[in-house]
Amino acid sequence: DGSESSSNLEKSLLQMSQLHYVGAFRLPRVGGGASRFGYGGWALALNADASSIYVVGHDNDQLVAEVSIPTPLDHTTVGIAGLNTASFLQNFADITEGMAASLNSGNGFQINGLAYLPAQGSQNAGHLYWTARRYYNVNGVEDGRHGMSDLNFAAPNAQGLWHLTPNMRSAGYIMTIPE
Repeated sequence: DGSESSSNLEKSLLQMSQLHYVGAFRLPRVGGGASRFGYGGWALALNADASSIYVVGHDNDQLVAEVSIPTPLDHTTVGIAGLNTASFLQNFADITEGMAASLNSGNGFQINGLAYLPAQGSQNAGHLYWTARRYYNVNGVEDGRHGMSDLNFAAPNAQGLWHLTPNMRSAGYIMTIPE
């Protein structure tokens, strides 16, 4: 009847009681070069090793910045204006070195996913992995959508665009999943 598997599924899902509010902080309103966070933040990635976050800026620019993680505060106590503000660690940059923009066929493009992973296998350092796509792919063109960049935005050494499998459209969110 499916009730047993449904019950097991409910037990394995994240429940509200398991979430704990630890606070909030603000992103910088100005600075950071060629973009801003307003109408941005579509993709972000945590680098716990550096206590930083990578964030996509304004939707029209599709540039990425790295910001510090300040001490979170309870917004209900201090108000939004009283929250600590992150600082730029790296200004907005095109971490894809034009690869994401090459997907633009007149309707724009988007970076939809970011994920930081520490060094894997024979790698010497962590990397920022990303997904990108045509904004409005009405013709269903099959593009490579996945890439990887070094963490130094001044020299990102972008690599990609890769397919996971042929005919698989997978340019959405990406994230690390704990083992």
